[in-house]
Amino acid sequence: MPLSAMIGVLLLCAVGGIILIARYQTEMATREEARLAESAIHMLGEPLLAGATDYGRWDEALAAAADTFDYEWLSKNIGEAAEASFGTDLVFILDPGGKSLYSRIDKRNGVAPIATVMPAAFGEWLALWRQKPPYSVVSGTIPFGDRAAIFAIAPLRPFESSSTRAPTGHCLVFVKVIDSAIIRKLAANFRLDNLHILPAKSETPETFVRIPDARGNTALLLAWDPQRPGDDLGRPPLPVSVHWRALHPGHGDPQICHPVRPGHQRP
Repeated sequence: MPLSAMIGVLLLCAVGGIILIARYQTEMATREEARLAESAIHMLGEPLLAGATDYGRWDEALAAAADTFDYEWLSKNIGEAAEASFGTDLVFILDPGGKSLYSRIDKRNGVAPIATVMPAAFGEWLALWRQKPPYSVVSGTIPFGDRAAIFAIAPLRPFESSSTRAPTGHCLVFVKVIDSAIIRKLAANFRLDNLHILPAKSETPETFVRIPDARGNTALLLAWDPQRPGDDLGRPPLPVSVHWRALHPGHGDPQICHPVRPGHQRP
């Protein structure tokens, strides 16, 4: 084999190896970004669920809702307190049949029917919660108008686990709307460029994680622009271009294609 041909083969092998390494780097970076995106959603929901669980495990709250109904106590110690402590946008207290006993919406106390405020997707989550064992808690993310919202459902129950009182079926619902300010903060904290939430039926973005509904189907997509660190590595270095032109005059620089990567989704 002529020396020039041998050098050409070696150069092509080197370029091929660089492309494989570049693809691997981009793949690993995308997986890490997906992990961060899932962590971002978890970070939003965890405090809300912890707060609802804590407020629900309160003897006075259970008495005010299920025994000697005390609207003023619920307003001050549940609705207004949750808003101050956790930044809730909506708070509901429901009876065993799902009827609102108390609501706080737009910083106003009331008794708004939850079905007139929350979307049908929430009703599916509430039905799922009622099928679970007593004192279970549930949280999730649902479409909310042209935005999304995180919610938590927790039972009203005695503080002492040893209490012999039977579950009443009353529950707390805390809701926090995910607005553009929250998205920008998450994008900055987790270094996810152009982080945004899309409806489930949107055109599939390049990189995303799915947000499930109560049935396990896709409710929303959390998408972002991938960083693709391998792209720079995949471009041929100057010495390769120089040697290529020397060995193949008139053919110009070698052309390297960067295939479009499909959207990445964590199982």
